[in-house]
Amino acid sequence: MVNSEVIAKSVGSSRRPWSTPPSASEPLVSVMLFCRNAAKTLRRSIDSLTNQTYRNFEYVVQDAASTDQTLEILKEFEGRLDIRLVSEPDNGPADGFFRALRRCKGDIIATCLADEELLPDALERAVRIFGERPYIGAITGDAYITDGAGQIQSVYKSSTFSFAKYLSAEYCPYWSSSFFCASALRTVGLLESRWSPDSLEFEIWCRLAEDYEIVYVPEVFSKYGIHEGQLSNQGRRALVELNSRLQIIREHVFRPGGLLGDNESWRDRCILLQQINLLQHLLAYNSPEAVQLQNQIKQSGLLEEFLHARKGIPINGLDGQPAYAALARSALGSAGFAYSLLLFYRRVVPRSIRARISATQKEQLKRFLGLPRVI
Repeated sequence: MVNSEVIAKSVGSSRRPWSTPPSASEPLVSVMLFCRNAAKTLRRSIDSLTNQTYRNFEYVVQDAASTDQTLEILKEFEGRLDIRLVSEPDNGPADGFFRALRRCKGDIIATCLADEELLPDALERAVRIFGERPYIGAITGDAYITDGAGQIQSVYKSSTFSFAKYLSAEYCPYWSSSFFCASALRTVGLLESRWSPDSLEFEIWCRLAEDYEIVYVPEVFSKYGIHEGQLSNQGRRALVELNSRLQIIREHVFRPGGLLGDNESWRDRCILLQQINLLQHLLAYNSPEAVQLQNQIKQSGLLEEFLHARKGIPINGLDGQPAYAALARSALGSAGFAYSLLLFYRRVVPRSIRARISATQKEQLKRFLGLPRVI
């Protein structure tokens, strides 16, 4: 067993003698892995890197002092990959992620986590796209969804990046099929200071969206594993990340002088949408943290405010939708969110509050959302 208490080293830090020196048209790509006790799926993930058609990349591994066979598996690949390994205790996945990110030397940054795989030509395609569009901050694409054994179950088709829909939890780019311009990350200050300690992925998209174009490429770049043991299915961690997202929304995204300004109405709708989205996820997995989040939603008063905000506001103005409705539509995206909100209406809103919503308000809400009825 390799002692992972304190290991800080670079494995294979020099270029292999049989590899072809890179040309100016072959930028260095940094592929990140942050993990802890990932031996169960790690070998399949690393194999996908050894099969890459693009060879000028470094493998930046941040291991959180694993106690299983993770480090032994990494050592098996020392002669086949340029592995930059550091194994040390950290403060959780977001901290490990940030430590790995700050160690990346490449012009382009990608991730390939222990339960993910990159398709053989994924890096080659990403390099080509950045070469054709050097002004963009990131690209994001589609992904195969796999089970715990790596067997493809379905295809996730994404869509054009929308900052409004991302903030309102109506859209999420697949991280495993996303690639980032390192200079753009430096320009937005990500490598110098953090907005929040527990939601680096959300922070990256928010920072880049303010200053850079994010391009959606309708191609599959990766395989993404969905299984019970993955971090996103851990309710307690999900709540921590949610609260971190809400902090970013309150203090940074809707800050005075920022891209979106300090618009409280839109900000509060985005916060509510983020909460409802996670609540659906927790309920789907029968997570005990669902009750905690339900209470958090009730105590915030945002859902009650959303429903009562229709009072006295004309839904159809003479010149089209009034400003408030237009803002709400931008924040909510399509009626898909509204319908999801209504599905949880009875579950989340206490009967005492529902009783105070008048029939007129319900009718206005029904017309505004384009739904056949409101419970």
